Amino acid sequence: MRRFHRAQVHSIDLIMAIVIFLVLLSLYQFTWNSATATTQASEEELSLRAYHVANSLFESGGYPADWSPENVSVIGLVTERNVVDRNKLINFIKLLNTNYSKAKELLGLSGEEIYMNVTDPQNNLIYLDTMPASGGMPPNIVALQAAHTGSTAKVSAILRANNSIAILFDQSGSMGDNLPAEGRSKLDAAKLAFNNFLFAILPDDEIGLTTFRDCSGPGPYTAQNFTSDLNLVRLAVNGMSANGLTPLAGGTTYAANFINGSARNSNRVLIVFSDGEETCNGNPSAAATYAMTRGVGKIDTIGFVLADNSTGATQLKQMASIGRGTYYSANTSVELQQALEQAYSSSEAQVVVNVVIWQ
Repeated sequence: MRRFHRAQVHSIDLIMAIVIFLVLLSLYQFTWNSATATTQASEEELSLRAYHVANSLFESGGYPADWSPENVSVIGLVTERNVVDRNKLINFIKLLNTNYSKAKELLGLSGEEIYMNVTDPQNNLIYLDTMPASGGMPPNIVALQAAHTGSTAKVSAILRANNSIAILFDQSGSMGDNLPAEGRSKLDAAKLAFNNFLFAILPDDEIGLTTFRDCSGPGPYTAQNFTSDLNLVRLAVNGMSANGLTPLAGGTTYAANFINGSARNSNRVLIVFSDGEETCNGNPSAAATYAMTRGVGKIDTIGFVLADNSTGATQLKQMASIGRGTYYSANTSVELQQALEQAYSSSEAQVVVNVVIWQ
């Protein structure tokens, strides 16, 4: 009888052990499944949160209407559909970089982190007032998960990185004419404008200077190869003198080949500056068309002291239209500097606003 009781006790112990093991296994499996479900839900929530944050930024201009990082109560970036207000975008970046906790609170984020940057369609980071358009906290290598969304919009007056800017500078004889409003020649006024404009160039961008005098002989030539040393460009500009005719088409063709053979950066812009019309029987529109086949991304033109309905202005407008750029009119050194700065930036350029929410 004793042996029977011992066997019975051992059997009960074994059964209890198996039951406890199965219960623990079930609890473990339940916990694992719950954790997995929670992780999956969290990833979905992050994606939705990124989407809603991006949408909220594009729903309004925020409050107050002219908000700043100090007084903002509702963050919004747009003034019209799909067009981001440049100043509000700058203020949002400043807020992300100077008062990150306030930015998160206003966007309804608590345990999540946010990072935002703005690129062009080729994924080059853009600059605003020479400031990289990025802010917040980039996801690091220990991030558990991250969700990304990108919204395409337009922003006025941005700067792209990686620029090669070729300038076709008119030093024809008419540039020696007096500019009564300033008491100096058009050439001297242009030199002043160009020297001031060079202060706006980003450190990694490069400038190349081409010019022309006559239809043949010296014709178009390179005054300064592409360089990031802006003092060399200043020396080249200061060495200009007014003499000769205006081979606008020949100069544009020459500048296009100069860009194609020498430019090192990805965004290639040709700025054509002239105070007159083609005088060497060339076809400026055909030259602009040719330039766009030689790796030029955009042609901006500037008419200096040109009547709006003049032949020269018409030719420059046509060139800008073909080159997917803008024609600017300038009558003073200040207006010329402003035109150069606007041509250097990209008016109403399409950009991608990237928002990353992560844990």
